[in-house]
Amino acid sequence: MDKKLQKIREKCIEANPKDSWLEYGQEVVEDTNGNFIASSRPRPIRLADVLLAIRKFVEENGEPQDKLIYSLWNPKDNNLENQSEETIEFIYRLLK
Repeated sequence: MDKKLQKIREKCIEANPKDSWLEYGQEVVEDTNGNFIASSRPRPIRLADVLLAIRKFVEENGEPQDKLIYSLWNPKDNNLENQSEETIEFIYRLLK
């Protein structure tokens, strides 16, 4: 699953490279010396990110798929990582 999410993230970044992908928030982690440091983590992949990536795919390949994604995506959660395996698999196969 991580491989698929990473590939989807790459395609989303390609479609919208100006967005701030790396600085979503800070988390405190312990380094190898026992020091606590703040570390940036990537922000979640949202429906808008996926739709931009699909739009880029459609522009390049001429295959509209956006209506299907609306039927698969759980609208109560805007984070790709919380979507069903079926949804992630569909997006991954479309964008890879």
